[in-house]
Amino acid sequence: MGIILNDDQFRSYIEKLGELPSEWTLRHQAETVCEPMLTHFDRRNRPHLMEWHHYLLDQGLRHPDGDWSGFTETLLENGALTALREHYAKFRGYWNGPDVPVYLLPIDLENKTLLRRLNRKNGITFPECVVLFIDENLPVSSMKALLTHEYNHVCRLALQNNDDSTVTLQESMIMEGLAEAAVRKALGPEELAPWTKLHSKEKSFEWWDNVLRHERLLKNRRRHNVFMYGNDGLPPMIGYAAGYHLVYDWIDQTPELSGRKRLGTPAEEILKESGWPF
Repeated sequence: MGIILNDDQFRSYIEKLGELPSEWTLRHQAETVCEPMLTHFDRRNRPHLMEWHHYLLDQGLRHPDGDWSGFTETLLENGALTALREHYAKFRGYWNGPDVPVYLLPIDLENKTLLRRLNRKNGITFPECVVLFIDENLPVSSMKALLTHEYNHVCRLALQNNDDSTVTLQESMIMEGLAEAAVRKALGPEELAPWTKLHSKEKSFEWWDNVLRHERLLKNRRRHNVFMYGNDGLPPMIGYAAGYHLVYDWIDQTPELSGRKRLGTPAEEILKESGWPF
C-alpha cells in the first residue's frame, strides 16, 4: 500500500467543513479523515471511531479550525510525496518489511508543546498501519527521518510478533533506539530526534540501573508511558534516551550485523550483548 495522501478526500472534507456549524466539525473530521483508517484493523481489535479520532488529535492531528487548504498541494509541489514513496520502497526492500498503509496527515500547528518536543512532526505505528503527522513545510529530509523511524517500528513488530498488549518495556525502549539508529545511518546525525540529545549516556544508564531495568518486563505499551515519556519524578523522555544509548552500545559490540538482522534480534539478547545490567 505504501504512502497514502488522499487529495480527493481532503478536498471533500474542506469543502463541506465550511458549510457546517462549529459543533459538527469534529464529527465531520472523524467520519471523513479518520474512519477510513479503521478498515485496516481486525474487527475484534478495532477502536471506536470517536476514541480513534480523539487519539489522533492527542497525537497531533490538525484540528478542524486549522488550515488544511495547502497541505496536499505543498507536498505535491515540493516533491515530498514522490520522495517519500521512493524512500518507503527502498526501505521496505532493504528490511524485507510488510506492505502497510502509511497515512500522511497535517500536524496541529497550534500545539506548541508538541511542535517543540518533536520538531513539528510525530508518528504512530501499529502492525496494521502507520500515521505520520507533519508540518507540510518541513524539509523533505525531516519527513524521511520520521518515515524511517516509524517503518522501522513496523518491521520490528512483525519480526518479533508483538502488538501493543504483548510488548515489554525493554522492547519499547529498544524499538526506539533501533529506529533512531536507522535514521542516523540513512540520513545522518542531523536528522536524529531531539530526545536523543536530551540526556547523556551516563545519566540514561543511571536511570536504567536504578529504575527502568526493574520494570523492564512490564507488558502493554500504554503502561510504559510514564517510563518512556517521564513523570512522577522521572526525567522527560528518559525511556527513549536510555533505549537509544543502550542500542548504540549494542551496535558497537555487534558491528557485523545487518539492518534486518538487527531488527530480528530479540530484546533480551540485545540487552545482554549491550553490556547494560538486567
